[in-house]
Amino acid sequence: MLNDQLNIFLNVTESKDFNLSHKDYNNTEDLKNKKDVIIDEHLQSIGLIILLVLFFTIVIGNLTVLGVIFSRKIKTQMKIFIINLAITDLFVALGGILPEIIWNITIVFYAPTFVCKLVKYMSTTITYGSSFALIALSIDRAEAVCRPLRATSSKFSKKTHALMLIGSAWLAAVVCGIPTALLAQKVYEGTQYENCRFDFSRISPQAYLTSIAMSVFVIPAFIIATCHIIIVIKIWSASKSRKFRINDLPDLRQKRSQEKHLSNPLSVTTISISNKKLSELSLDKKSLRIGLSRRINRKHVHSSCISRAKVKTVKMTCLIVSTYVICWCPFMVWNLMVTYGYMRRYAPYLMKYSPIIQHLVPLNSTVNPAIFWIFNAENFIRRRRRTTGIVVTDATKF
Repeated sequence: MLNDQLNIFLNVTESKDFNLSHKDYNNTEDLKNKKDVIIDEHLQSIGLIILLVLFFTIVIGNLTVLGVIFSRKIKTQMKIFIINLAITDLFVALGGILPEIIWNITIVFYAPTFVCKLVKYMSTTITYGSSFALIALSIDRAEAVCRPLRATSSKFSKKTHALMLIGSAWLAAVVCGIPTALLAQKVYEGTQYENCRFDFSRISPQAYLTSIAMSVFVIPAFIIATCHIIIVIKIWSASKSRKFRINDLPDLRQKRSQEKHLSNPLSVTTISISNKKLSELSLDKKSLRIGLSRRINRKHVHSSCISRAKVKTVKMTCLIVSTYVICWCPFMVWNLMVTYGYMRRYAPYLMKYSPIIQHLVPLNSTVNPAIFWIFNAENFIRRRRRTTGIVVTDATKF
């Protein structure tokens, strides 16, 4: 890949002039003397390897997720969002990474201007779609926790509500990708350095990249973090309230039982009861102890389930938010430093590694399947063992 490629969204040159155009050069010799078209074959090979690893990781990871989801005959609202996220990440690989791999191999962008605009628009929209899919999923989970009876109060079904959220996310991604199609253009046409990049004659690259950082990283990260923090707070407070009610439950039942016993004249014992009645009374006491023990065990199991749910929710929240921030930080911070001139001013020797950093755009799409498996692998293995056991049992009957 040419060293002038800054990222999937923004191809700004490494020279001081951001608005280079093929009109500024009259012949190939001038182009060869420009630093922004020098190709580092070693870095190009590293970039190609990174792209290939990301491509196959995303494709294999999300295909396994889709395979598991479709193999399980469970119709839940969460299933719709996971399918949407997995398909979106597959689009990132096919519509974002694959063109970059081809471009990395050919070096020169041979396609016409229309294809240049289409490739840039497609890669940008898909990347937005991946981030916004996580936002839609987070909003739905937060709403499900805060409003568990929303299906009864809403005029839309759960499936319709989910599809509306997903449709809104994709509509926002389509709109956010429009500036990319307007800015993309072919440069150095008619030369061996033909390329597809952005024209910043009408807007500054600083303003454009700052808006990209806000819309694809800062705002989505804030919304995702807020939704998951709300989920944790809601579950934590609900578990405390439920624990209080459960702890008071045995005493209330015992008190109600005593009142009922005293109000019934047939249940009042006297000193002249027979041995048979004594044995029946001891049996009733034993049954009462067993019943109370079962209630306590149920209370303990219920409390432990809530505790496990709290721990799992907190872990999932920390993992989703932290991985999103970690995956996007290198790309965004690096490009902002390059665009605002800090990298050239304080670490110019690192500028040559910019193409490597730009390949990390789809990193979050490789992590999403891993997060799914971290929290679902145990359940999947348990179901597989249960299914295998049923098959063996049925086979032994014949």
